[in-house]
Amino acid sequence: MVHLGFLNIAFGTVPLTPAQWLTCAAMASGVLWVSELRKLVLRARSSQLSS
Repeated sequence: MVHLGFLNIAFGTVPLTPAQWLTCAAMASGVLWVSELRKLVLRARSSQLSS
């Protein structure tokens, strides 16, 4: 919808700039980073408890 001219008019959108795409990708990957960090912390705590 963002990159098709006739849909831009219909929905009132404009194409995203490369900087905006990078912002979207960074924000979306934040969920992955937080999840992986949580798993790392839980594994570290688990190994400390079992030692």
